[in-house]
Amino acid sequence: MADFSEVYFRQKLDAAAHKVKQILDNTRNPVFASDVPHRYEDKFFLAEMVVKLGLASVVQTLGVLGLTEEQLKALVAWSQSRSVSLRLKAEEKCSFVKEVTRDVDSGSRVETKGGLGGLGVSLTTKVVTKITEYIWRFEGQYEIVAVRGVGSSAEDVQVIKSRKYAQELVSATKHNPRSESNVYPSSDVNITWLVRLLDAKHAVQFSIDREDSKCRTPRRNAQMDGVLEGVSMLISWCWSAEQFFTNSLFPVWRDHGLNVSDGMGSCGVFVPVLPLFDEGGGGERAIAGEGGGEGGDAMVIEGAGSVRLGASTVDALLSEQVRSLRERLAAVEGMFPRPEELKVISCAEGKILVCLRHVRDVCDQLQTCADYVEHMLRKQLVAAVGRELTAADFSAYARFHNRRLFRAEFGPRPFCYAVRRTAQHSPEGHISIEEGVGDGSMSEPIVTIASHAVPGAGAVPMRMEVNAATSVTFGGDRYLHAWLRHSFSGERGAEAFLGAQARQFSSFIMLVGTIKSATEFEAKYGVIVKDKDDFRIPLDVETIPTPKEFRDAIESLSPEQQNFARAFRGMQLASTLFAVLVVQIKPQLERLLRLPSESLTKEIRLTQDLTELFIKYQIPADLLTCGAIVGSGSEDGGARAGDDGRKLEEVKGHVRAMRELIAGSKEKELAEAKETAAHSVFGSVADRGMLPFPAAGGGGDPMFCFGSMPASSPYSELSLASCAAPMMAAPTMICCAPPLPPPAPIMAAARKMAAVPAQAQRRGPPPPPAPRPEWGGSSAQNSSAPSSSMDQHAGKASQLAGELSEEAASVDYTRLPAEMDRK
Repeated sequence: MADFSEVYFRQKLDAAAHKVKQILDNTRNPVFASDVPHRYEDKFFLAEMVVKLGLASVVQTLGVLGLTEEQLKALVAWSQSRSVSLRLKAEEKCSFVKEVTRDVDSGSRVETKGGLGGLGVSLTTKVVTKITEYIWRFEGQYEIVAVRGVGSSAEDVQVIKSRKYAQELVSATKHNPRSESNVYPSSDVNITWLVRLLDAKHAVQFSIDREDSKCRTPRRNAQMDGVLEGVSMLISWCWSAEQFFTNSLFPVWRDHGLNVSDGMGSCGVFVPVLPLFDEGGGGERAIAGEGGGEGGDAMVIEGAGSVRLGASTVDALLSEQVRSLRERLAAVEGMFPRPEELKVISCAEGKILVCLRHVRDVCDQLQTCADYVEHMLRKQLVAAVGRELTAADFSAYARFHNRRLFRAEFGPRPFCYAVRRTAQHSPEGHISIEEGVGDGSMSEPIVTIASHAVPGAGAVPMRMEVNAATSVTFGGDRYLHAWLRHSFSGERGAEAFLGAQARQFSSFIMLVGTIKSATEFEAKYGVIVKDKDDFRIPLDVETIPTPKEFRDAIESLSPEQQNFARAFRGMQLASTLFAVLVVQIKPQLERLLRLPSESLTKEIRLTQDLTELFIKYQIPADLLTCGAIVGSGSEDGGARAGDDGRKLEEVKGHVRAMRELIAGSKEKELAEAKETAAHSVFGSVADRGMLPFPAAGGGGDPMFCFGSMPASSPYSELSLASCAAPMMAAPTMICCAPPLPPPAPIMAAARKMAAVPAQAQRRGPPPPPAPRPEWGGSSAQNSSAPSSSMDQHAGKASQLAGELSEEAASVDYTRLPAEMDRK
């Protein structure tokens, strides 16, 4: 049905519709069923009519092929107690006859001219090839028969068509071109369903049981399903029989020169299976009559307002089908050899192929017409509604009618609940289960039938295990929801997801899991929703077998397998009770810290600090809980208010002290991390024979200098930390001297400095760097000082450049900054 195309269907049947107008008289006006107004009962008549036309055409084609009236009567009798099948069986053999040697003239000539004693002589020669050929005799036979049961005896077989053939084959080698003996597997198709629909006069009697509870439409019912299933098997059998002739038998005669593909086709044979109504109003309508025939048959009368085709019209269509088929078979007789010639390909095989292909055409058109009736019904419903409906549309339809069927307190409600302390408090957020819509519009909460239980009125406390050592008991309002989800067959339902949103400076805990028992909740996932968080968690909804499907499935299993299946289904059913638990954070914090109720409602900063201490730093609650207040049991309201304020201030003091402690710990850890990093960097540099010093002038990035340090340099007394700190602050190298090897004294001093313990390094702060000169002044002395200092270092670097050793020259110091950055 999903592959039906009305445009292709109409194009295919336009020629047949014009042919029908030629067949019928001018008082009839046959048109497609969708083009004429009709009633719903007429669609059932149309479906029954196309089945009758199709099956009657198949029976008539078998009659033209060779099935006689007596044989058909026997098949009808067989079908009352046994199955009836059509069978194609074939066998062949190929035997060696003789070996023949013959000369074959190549056709080429060679003429040689010469002279002898003044006389001219001409000599002509030719090339002759000797060929050895092997002659084989190929013979076989095939039969198309109707069998009762398995056809174990001759009385259970009715031969419809049979033929023997023999042909001489020639091969170039003494190798059998076919099998020496071969019996093809029988190809069967059950036609019991077809024969049982024939009455005593061999007319097709088919009707749809409209009172059956499983009858949905003229196409979707048990009777049509049975016919279409049998038609599908008949199509497959016809195709299998065609393959035997075209692919197995005909290739034996290779140089036949016959037009097998077109000459044995069913083109031109009229197919009477058409979904037509008579727009002229001269048809007939079936009405229930009193004293009808056997089985309550309806009485058929002529009516001026009917659109159904009359019996005379149906007979005319079937007569034209037989006439055109016989005309096509007569044309085949003149195109192929006579059967008496015993050739592999003859007009007998041509007739069989024409009939088989025509049966395929009839059955294929019967399936298409049945789908056309369903398509027409669907198209008219879409036109009445205005558009093609989806599962979301049907859900909206159900919600609309539920509002009219249920009272307000019992009607389904959207699954969307505000998270709030009481009805007088502002919501902290809300949770919902929503379902997406396939058309791209906004998702909407699902609609459920809910039962509400409040604490003390049937809602007993429940238990939840946080881990192996901790369990929590909780109460509160409890809702039990039932969700009826709509979906169409063959389609996946819309995606459902659990949504949770929190407002700014608000928070709550959402736990998702299943109900293990009446008093136990099994949490699988949890999340803290806070500060405008918006979660959308997809819900993977799966369908398990219904109770009836489950019982039918385990009926033939062993007792052990049945017990296992029941236990596994019990686990599946337990997981179907999906549960969402919402825990508000502020009320629980107040109880945990022994604070008065609603004391944290406006303490936003305190609530955030408490949440951070508990979650991020895992601080025990005893370190933040307020102590007992002496005289807290006084009846004076002012005293109680003062006690509440003191409790809150005490908790704030605990939080403040804890944050100061954490801040001090952070500073200590940061200082230790910096010192460790400085040691690591300096040790790596010292091992490579390089010391970092601040740039000239006491500011900017460091420069890497090599060689001995002058005693008068302001950096000669710098400690390890003061040398490494500029390196950590700015690892970029501004200027670098040529890759000179450091003298031995410098290397020894560097290693010695790297080995100084951390305690020695922390004896005192490093000396401050030398004051940076003012480069922007107008004094000539200040402006020339940097130049002289840089010239002095450059001169020493040039002096040491000549002392490069072969070992030091192989060190690539340009990679040191990248190496330090990596570490």
